[in-house]
Amino acid sequence: MQAWSVEEWGLENLALHTVDRASPGPGQVQVRFRSASLNYRDLLVVEGQYNPKFSRPLVPCSDGFGEIVAVGAGVKEEFVGRSVLTLFCPDWAGGEPTAESLRTTLGGPMDGVLTPFRNFYPSQLLFLDEPSALTPGEWSTLPCAGVTAWNCLMDLAGLQPGQSVLLIGTGGVSLFGLQIAKMVGARILLLSSDPEKRERARELGADATEDYRRNPKWSEWVREQTGGEGVDVVLETGGAGTLPQSLKAVRLGGIISLVGVLSGTRGDINILPLVMKAVNVRGAVVGNKAHSKALVKAYLQNMVRPVVHRSYEWTDVPAAFQELQSGAQFGKITINFPDPDQDSPSPA
Repeated sequence: MQAWSVEEWGLENLALHTVDRASPGPGQVQVRFRSASLNYRDLLVVEGQYNPKFSRPLVPCSDGFGEIVAVGAGVKEEFVGRSVLTLFCPDWAGGEPTAESLRTTLGGPMDGVLTPFRNFYPSQLLFLDEPSALTPGEWSTLPCAGVTAWNCLMDLAGLQPGQSVLLIGTGGVSLFGLQIAKMVGARILLLSSDPEKRERARELGADATEDYRRNPKWSEWVREQTGGEGVDVVLETGGAGTLPQSLKAVRLGGIISLVGVLSGTRGDINILPLVMKAVNVRGAVVGNKAHSKALVKAYLQNMVRPVVHRSYEWTDVPAAFQELQSGAQFGKITINFPDPDQDSPSPA
């Protein structure tokens, strides 16, 4: 079978390579993937910017939806045919992360999901009871971006009805944050430089939006929108470039969940607002299996569909990464897998 992998870092080196389809070992199941979705982390991994020490060749991407098609010795045969989601940290079942669980993340350092078949232990997967509720592509968007937003807003911040949340940009984590905050009944403020994206965010439920490029001191706008108090929670996906304004935008005793680095990882930060306002800044590494279960339950109960920007075919994976790199998308980019009963076509 053919899988997408990089033998040398760089998007130009992402290519299809022939790999063995190993049978599931004792205690394992084999998953046939039907869809995958891309995260910004995947792009950083492929470019060698996330951790150039990862072993190569490496199959990228962490987020996949598929079905179990075979089982190894000691595994129940009734698992065959069950629909499953991958977990970014397959060995992190619950509680706080450990160094050991964070060393086994999909798409680096472990091989990811851009392969037609992959073996897992059942505990490393999330079994889905209602797979027809969403499309394969929609399901595949949940494991990383969706779980990150859930962990940040619901677990770490404990978002409550009537509270306010600030979202930066319209990437996958921010849009999941918008949908989750809407479920909760929170007031949602969102920043985007694109007028069309701001309008679409309002259609999804954002209460107010602002252009951060036109208004670089957007923390003042946030305080105006909150009666001078600031927001209860900031879902900080920008990084070092936006954190100073986020510190000014959050209320006294508020929470900043730091998950993104789109505006950089280094910068000069005045920590006085952090101290004087007793702000809680907490980094988050996606989430655990318990978070994934809670997220799926919430989406099914509220009949909410993840936002998919565009789906690419298996042969167009490099083009999908290029669109992700452009930042033009609104929502998630997904990959459709080929029919396993047919020979996988080669890229054009």
